[in-house]
Amino acid sequence: MLLPLLPGLLGAAPALSGASGLVYIPTAESLRYKEYNVGLDVVYDSVTNRQSSLFYKANLGSFRGVEVGMVGGTQPNDGVYLNMKYYLLSDASHYPLGIALGLLNVTSASLSNFYMVASKRFPEGVDAHVGFLAAFPANRTDAFVMLGLEYFPFPLMSLVADTVGEGSDYLVNMGMRFYVMNNLQLRIYGLNIFDGIGRPSLGNVLPSDPAMVFGLVWTDFIKEKE
Repeated sequence: MLLPLLPGLLGAAPALSGASGLVYIPTAESLRYKEYNVGLDVVYDSVTNRQSSLFYKANLGSFRGVEVGMVGGTQPNDGVYLNMKYYLLSDASHYPLGIALGLLNVTSASLSNFYMVASKRFPEGVDAHVGFLAAFPANRTDAFVMLGLEYFPFPLMSLVADTVGEGSDYLVNMGMRFYVMNNLQLRIYGLNIFDGIGRPSLGNVLPSDPAMVFGLVWTDFIKEKE
């Protein structure tokens, strides 16, 4: 049996890129119909120990198999960008495999990305993700590999890590998520933690130096009027 959605374990949370995902990369985990998430992240530059940017984002399971969203803040500084994700398939097993494709920063002239990603749940609380991302900076096309893991050592805490890049240049991010309520997630991330191995030109607005992120996410369903 094929289903169009791979539901997240505790509700899909937005990545820094905007779409539901890990630290930066989107995943094939889904928001269900009329489910939404909103998030706020503050980024602190590890070199200056000062706030470098603030991101807000929101996503909605608009209809079956489709997630739409937006991301904005002090970065990007030229407005709010729109995102869209379509869930191609998921099997209905206890450890499902999902596949999704989507667009990031749709309304940007130079920062738009296209991606395709597969997500697989494994025993012992492990979710794995692999895919590719195409960026279009400065009238050219760059392709990148995306890899990510989420591990639940405890029911209400997860460890996350993801990387995106090509050749010898990879952006590596790690962090923790704490589920303090059914709907509320707190998170702490480290961005670009291996600064010495290079940084891919993703055409994004994340800080170029290693940085810390402190954020929160609220996930819920749109309530029907009685």
